Amino acid sequence: MIKTISIIGAGSLGGTVAYALLTTLKDIKELLVVDMSPEILQGQVLDLQDAVSSATTTTVRAGTFKEAARSDLTILTANSPRQDEEARGKWVARSLQFMQGILGAMSPGMNDKMLFLVAIEPVDELVSLLRTSSGLGAKRIMGVGCTSMCQRRFTRWYREYQLANKVNASNDVTCWVIGSGAAPMVVWPSGIKDQKEQSDLDNVKKQWPGSKMFSSTLIREKKGDAWFGPSALIAETVQALAGVSTSTSTMVLCAYQPDLKLCTSVPCVIGPQGIQSFIDLKLTKDEQKTLGSMARRR
Repeated sequence: MIKTISIIGAGSLGGTVAYALLTTLKDIKELLVVDMSPEILQGQVLDLQDAVSSATTTTVRAGTFKEAARSDLTILTANSPRQDEEARGKWVARSLQFMQGILGAMSPGMNDKMLFLVAIEPVDELVSLLRTSSGLGAKRIMGVGCTSMCQRRFTRWYREYQLANKVNASNDVTCWVIGSGAAPMVVWPSGIKDQKEQSDLDNVKKQWPGSKMFSSTLIREKKGDAWFGPSALIAETVQALAGVSTSTSTMVLCAYQPDLKLCTSVPCVIGPQGIQSFIDLKLTKDEQKTLGSMARRR
């Protein structure tokens, strides 16, 4: 049962996530916000305290890294932003060093039953580091990254496609966006024997605008970065982990894949104990090869 949530990072994303959780979770005892900047931390906490509904008993306050280590759920929203023209390898190395510093501040005494949700990029590498360095079980560590947002965008596009083409909901085509956020891969259903179902799938493929819809470049150009979309997705993930939405939910999240021996984003069944299982996508050998190579090449 999740009663205490810590958000590491009191910036725009952390504040938006905290607000989203306050408006969707009513049974949280304590919401802690942790940040290395006292001024920003104090300002966000005071603002968030004013947002607490009188119908709940949730306490919002500034917390420490040691307190975050004892939480039921910790969400990482603080990051080490990639600089213009910075090589990806250099940025990843800085981000991993940043994460190591956070883990050092949380140790020793980390709650081994805690769930840890990484909500920033490079999500694959950070989830991998947590798996090897935090002492938490692999199924208690997961990430919401670019690929998770790509799945959300694809789902929205498909619903709009259904409305525009008057497609009956019973003819749903289940597609998943998986892999690295740098090169997300759409997995289309395969082995369909029904001619009508195959025809419906072919029509969807023809209308699909391609991976250009996965880009967040326009958002960054116009306002600096995206907060509302990721925050909504994070809140939905936390609701599933808290057992609010249903007993389990299926979402595309970054997690350790034993078969591939790496961390990447795939459809996961999640619940109060973390990752319960993975959806068997029945990938072809070519798709498995592409997924593994893209994840390792990121």
